[in-house]
Amino acid sequence: MFSWDGWLNRRSCSHSASHEDRLQFAENFSKITPSTLAPDLELRSLRRTRKLIGWQRRLTGIGASLVMLGLSCQFSFSGGHITDFHFLILMRDFSSLLGACVSLGLSCLVASFIIRRYLRVTGL
Repeated sequence: MFSWDGWLNRRSCSHSASHEDRLQFAENFSKITPSTLAPDLELRSLRRTRKLIGWQRRLTGIGASLVMLGLSCQFSFSGGHITDFHFLILMRDFSSLLGACVSLGLSCLVASFIIRRYLRVTGL
C-alpha cells in the first residue's frame, strides 16, 4: 500500500524546510476521510449541482439581456449640451412592453441570485 510518509522519507531533499512542509502536507492528506455517502447519492448530488449552476448562468444571461434591451437609450449632443434623449426600442412604440421587459429581466436576475445563495448556503 502506498504511504506518503514512506515516499517523503525515501526522497532526498536538500532543503530541510521543504522536507518538513512535505511531511506536514502528508500528515494533513492522511487525515482526509473519504465520503460516507453512497456513490449513487454523490452522483445525484453532483448532477443536481451542475443543473442548478446551469440554470443560474442562463437566468443571469437572460435577465441582463432583458434589462439592457429595455433600458437601452439614445442621446445626442449639440453645443456641449444634451439635446435629445429617448429609450430606443420599447419606449417609443410600446411603452407597456418596456415595463414587462425590465420586470421580467429583474425577476430573472433575482432568481439567479437566489440560486447562487442556495448553492453557497448548502455548500455545493
